[in-house]
Amino acid sequence: TSLINVNILYEGSLMVSSADGGWVDASHNDAGEYRFDFSPQIAATHGALCFNDARSDNPVGIMVNQTVVPIYRTASYEITTVRWAVHNTRGSRIENVQIAWLMDIDLPGVGAINEEVAIDPTSGGFYHSSPQSGLVAGLVPLTGSFGALNVFEQFGTKQQLPTLTKQAALTGFGSMPAGTGDFRSVSASHTVDLNAGDSVVIAVAFIAATNPGSYSAASVEAVNRWL
Repeated sequence: TSLINVNILYEGSLMVSSADGGWVDASHNDAGEYRFDFSPQIAATHGALCFNDARSDNPVGIMVNQTVVPIYRTASYEITTVRWAVHNTRGSRIENVQIAWLMDIDLPGVGAINEEVAIDPTSGGFYHSSPQSGLVAGLVPLTGSFGALNVFEQFGTKQQLPTLTKQAALTGFGSMPAGTGDFRSVSASHTVDLNAGDSVVIAVAFIAATNPGSYSAASVEAVNRWL
């Protein structure tokens, strides 16, 4: 982000699951290896990328078109919108398809272990904040509310989440950790059933802001721009 003038995303990964055990994961695996289950089909151009899940050991049977909307900036916040159109290419119905994101934000100046996490009451989004600088960065859902959100304390060691932990995190809402720490989150859409050939569009806004109030204002702007 240019607002904070440093890369604040230690890790950000897309995951997709289905009721019959399909699992596609772009984040680090249990051994800490960065195995990318998605297979690019079209080279990225003008913010767009197309990929399927052919590299997964348990593919869902999907093609994903990802589009990144040009960044919108003000003096107090920055919005990056990402859209995923998920297409059923299996040839049969897929039940309980769920799109999820693993996100590890490290705000500058205070060290990763000195952040706080909170839910934004305006948007239902989730953010990290720095008690020292007031800087805020997080994720806002644009196509409906989160279907799940769970936050994990890493204790400054950047521990990888086991696959079973990530899959379990796609159900329910855990309580926000109190105090400061080094946090990693797993958030997800609500589940959707896709008949053969059907698609679903999911979008989120990644927001960096100078304070929580600006983050809330940015979330409203992001939703309005999406609509």
